[in-house]
Amino acid sequence: MIRVTQAIGMDMVAEGVETKDQADFLSECGCDIAQGFYYAKPMLLEDFNKKLQNQTKP
Repeated sequence: MIRVTQAIGMDMVAEGVETKDQADFLSECGCDIAQGFYYAKPMLLEDFNKKLQNQTKP
C-alpha cells in the first residue's frame, strides 16, 4: 500500500500505531504519517489546547 500511494503522489497514513517498534517499522517502510496511542491517547479539546500551549517551539 505504501508503494502504491507513493506511486500516485499521495501520502500514506497509518492508524492504530501503539508501539515504538510499529512506528519505526512504518517509518522504515516509507510511511508518511502515523497516528495512534503511541503518540497520544484520546483527550478532551481543553486538555489538547493546554498541551499545545505548554509545548515549546523548536
